Amino acid sequence: MKQLKILSIVFGFVLVTSFVVVKKDKEQLVQERLVERMNDYKMEQLEKCYKKAMEEAETTVDSIIAIELGAGPIDTLDFPRKPMKPAFESYDSLKQNDIPIKPLFEKSGIREQN
Repeated sequence: MKQLKILSIVFGFVLVTSFVVVKKDKEQLVQERLVERMNDYKMEQLEKCYKKAMEEAETTVDSIIAIELGAGPIDTLDFPRKPMKPAFESYDSLKQNDIPIKPLFEKSGIREQN
């Protein structure tokens, strides 16, 4: 029973101290926001730098592969050409292919009204 009281006191103390709010002054908030924005800017610059480095690396690798294949940087005749697109026949909704037009409903039991 004594241990339960001690445990509840410790738990209560931890619970109360966990909700204590430390007020920050305006200068501290400005500094935190400034540090956050600087970190965001650094990350954006690193991403841009990484993308640029990857593009340059891809260009270099493509050039090396072209040289190894014997095409050279200017001669691209040895590379296969782009495949041709298949012929595209446009859809004509007015064109009727071997489908006879039939009435939608039979006239059984339905009187025509004029």
